Amino acid sequence: MSQIHEKSPKHCAALQRKKLLLLLLSWLFILTALIIIAILVMLLLVWLLILHPWKPPQFSIREANLINSSSAIHLTLLSHNPNKMFLGIYYEDSRVHASYKGRRITPDTPVAPFYQGPQGTKILGAALLLMVRQQRNTSSTAGIRNKALSFKVRGMLRWKVGSWVSGKHRFSVNCARVAPSSSSLSCSKQGGTDQCWTTI
Repeated sequence: MSQIHEKSPKHCAALQRKKLLLLLLSWLFILTALIIIAILVMLLLVWLLILHPWKPPQFSIREANLINSSSAIHLTLLSHNPNKMFLGIYYEDSRVHASYKGRRITPDTPVAPFYQGPQGTKILGAALLLMVRQQRNTSSTAGIRNKALSFKVRGMLRWKVGSWVSGKHRFSVNCARVAPSSSSLSCSKQGGTDQCWTTI
């Protein structure tokens, strides 16, 4: 005759305790791993926010020409992100204007928002309309052709590291451009000198 083996209540309780212990150990391992990951992420953010290992974006003027019978300046800027390590930049609410002899000669012109990845470059174009009083002052407009112009870009940027995106930071770019001597303003790379610096 076959024998029927029945588990005692003590044996069942031991199995239940063993299963419960394994479940608790599994959850403890998962919780510990999540805490370690959170600590590493926090250390990375502190390193980024306090030590600021990133480099500010770089800008340069590619071209600046008077167009439409001296009623506007067509400006072409080159934007470069010098950062590596998966550090990208979002640009938002950017505006640019031109000045001549320290006086603004164009209103703020919006620049479309864009994203720039690590080591990325982008060409930005804007048509800066001369103010009415500047268009009427033909002698000053003629003087612009052969003298220094300055351009200023202002806006907001956000840093992107992996999937993390920072809050908005104000930035400004100041560019001083010396036009070559010619009958028309032609501030190409071959024709003049420029200097741009970025402040965040």
